[in-house]
Amino acid sequence: MIYSISGTQKDLNDALLQCATPLTWIAVAALPEIGWQRLSEQGLNLERVVALPNLDIAAERVLSILASAVDILCVGDLPLSAQGRKRIAAKARQKGCLILSATPWPGLSRSFPHHWQTGATVTQLPQRAVGT
Repeated sequence: MIYSISGTQKDLNDALLQCATPLTWIAVAALPEIGWQRLSEQGLNLERVVALPNLDIAAERVLSILASAVDILCVGDLPLSAQGRKRIAAKARQKGCLILSATPWPGLSRSFPHHWQTGATVTQLPQRAVGT
């Protein structure tokens, strides 16, 4: 499942906090201004986070590897081709990795369900993404 989070960095952080559990492995890529202190204060287990603030031309390969290894892949705006996004999405689907993106992935992502703002839990997330 790929969710795009439109809005501010805080909105992306809130979505990440809603989806993660203390046992969730997370990779954060191309988001250099994510706000680690606030995330930690809000309960994100930073011992289970891999951070790659900048990615180069190997971004597709790196994201594909990360999608195989983590429960949640949180990504910023990257110059990925449509085919590259499809390959990453297929790998994530195969491995049960949830992708949270700061930008839409046309034809692949859907808007993040904002009912988490009312205290409800996010539904329809892959089991692996909720740390089970």
